[in-house]
Amino acid sequence: MNLIFVLLIDVFYIISTNVVSDSTFNASLTQEQQQTLQQESRYVTRVLGDSFEVYAPLYHQFTLDAILAEPKQFDSAYTVAKEDILRQFDEYIATLPDDRPFFLMGFSQGAMLAREVLKAMPRKVYQRCLGVYMMGYKLGSKEVINPRFRPARSATKGMVVSYNSVTDPNKAWPFISKGAVTCINPVNWTTDATPAMLVYKKDTMTVTVDKKTHLLVVTAEEDKYYNPAFAPWYKQGALHTQDLLFYLPYLRENMRARRALLKNEE
Repeated sequence: MNLIFVLLIDVFYIISTNVVSDSTFNASLTQEQQQTLQQESRYVTRVLGDSFEVYAPLYHQFTLDAILAEPKQFDSAYTVAKEDILRQFDEYIATLPDDRPFFLMGFSQGAMLAREVLKAMPRKVYQRCLGVYMMGYKLGSKEVINPRFRPARSATKGMVVSYNSVTDPNKAWPFISKGAVTCINPVNWTTDATPAMLVYKKDTMTVTVDKKTHLLVVTAEEDKYYNPAFAPWYKQGALHTQDLLFYLPYLRENMRARRALLKNEE
């Protein structure tokens, strides 16, 4: 019985910004765009799928170009994305058995929208959420005053895991990190400056929380982990894409630890 229970835990995953442009600053979900979005969801499923059921809906996300648009245009595009993902979450929950727990996870735009989903959850649904992973997006002062946004303080204490990685705090991308008031190191699960050894493929790096900026500082090779195509949005040294790639295996282990606590309570 316990084995079956452990296996039946979901991850509602919200995909990041993968569409560069569209006529309305929102993805129209053409076949090509769908294929692009599904590349990310397939990767996440490949890493997490041996332990969890991953549900990653396609949605009319705001485009990368929307980030560079006028504030009113961006706000409009953001509203479309938010309303779409809230609807999709409601539909997902409606199909989920009443006693089935889940994790909420999103990267970049997906993390921004995970924040909206967490705020809008009915209380009974919130009680079934084992953790929220906001990869590559800040947790700000407006969020942490909300009891639902209890920042993670260790591997299993707190609700929301939030972080942004850089090689140097001066190279951060303000759009995703300005105003952060907390950060946790997803390698050693500390919120102080205790360094951790990150292993990614054949690279070994050190990861440390910068307490002043609430950023993760990583001793990564900047040239190796930067795509010049992102120059209009952020500069070399902002390790935004790696906020998913570097840490997802570590997050999987954390999810397993949180699941084990739930099992022990049964």
